[in-house]
Amino acid sequence: MSQRRMVEIGGRPVGGGAPVFLCFEGGATHTGFESARKMVELAAEAGVDAIKFQTVFARNMMSSQDVQFEFGTTKGEKKESLYKLLENRELPLPQWRALKERADQVGVIFFSTPDSEATVDFLAEIGAPAIKIAGGDMNNYPLIRHAARTKLPVLLDTRGTLGELERAVETCVTAGNEQIVIIHCPSGYPSAIASIRLRSIELYRRVFPYPVGFSDHSPGWDMDVAAVALGADFVEKTITFDVATPGPEHIMSLVPEQFRPFVAMMREVEQALGDPHVQLIDESGRAKMNRGRRSVVLTRNGRQGEIVTADMITFKRPGFGIAPELASLVVGRRLAADVERDAPLRWDALTAADGAR
Repeated sequence: MSQRRMVEIGGRPVGGGAPVFLCFEGGATHTGFESARKMVELAAEAGVDAIKFQTVFARNMMSSQDVQFEFGTTKGEKKESLYKLLENRELPLPQWRALKERADQVGVIFFSTPDSEATVDFLAEIGAPAIKIAGGDMNNYPLIRHAARTKLPVLLDTRGTLGELERAVETCVTAGNEQIVIIHCPSGYPSAIASIRLRSIELYRRVFPYPVGFSDHSPGWDMDVAAVALGADFVEKTITFDVATPGPEHIMSLVPEQFRPFVAMMREVEQALGDPHVQLIDESGRAKMNRGRRSVVLTRNGRQGEIVTADMITFKRPGFGIAPELASLVVGRRLAADVERDAPLRWDALTAADGAR
């Protein structure tokens, strides 16, 4: 596989060794323009890279109002008209423009999931720096092709077969766009633990050279920590103002008092992972390590000019002197000065047998 690619969204890198790109999702949980605007502001305050919404209209997505959608709430499972749920996410286009402008003002990246080619064009026109394709549109290759032709980064939710994902990627590439991020997106609202399949992140990293992300559909942030540890370059987490709100995704969302701790945790995890290409231990760690290692020491007081023999040495802590693996180079040398018993032996305390240092 070729070297892993990096994608830029709104001037911020995704993948290629860059810090994990953190994104809050408010598309299914805002309750109108003021709610969505507040989400934008809180996302900026929390320090995430971006906030994502869903610029969708039920009439563009549904041919029937009879389809039922099941989801979890704090009061148990609920079933509701999918058409109605999508209607609840609608905002007039001028309000989406206003949200983008507010995001620019407060310094957080705004992008969205479109429902149609016309909506793709609208998002590109208002300056959204990326287009996310919903999992339900994973095989909607005309929509993916249209998004790719904008030359904006295309984020592909994965909810289907590997073959469908490969075709979606190939659709972008054929359209002349390799600014691709693959987002592992488990099913369920919330996801059953066994269905999260976090090792899919490793699979996508092996198969594709593009950044790989994780869209979390579980409460809390345990799965996000695990995703980052498995190599996720991008993490999307849904937010709400109240998990008890009667609608899909609220139950699995973060509430405002959790926004900053979530960001802090993600940054701590990536810092703890470190860089695999640097030395395994830094100088501070080496000093601590040496306290627990051993040095060559004499079993009795040694006199200047005396030749060191094998029965004169042993190995004791700390490891600030000659290491045990070099003991064979000590035997046969003369002591350049008197050396006390149990003192870590150093090279400057030795000369060669012929008197040369």
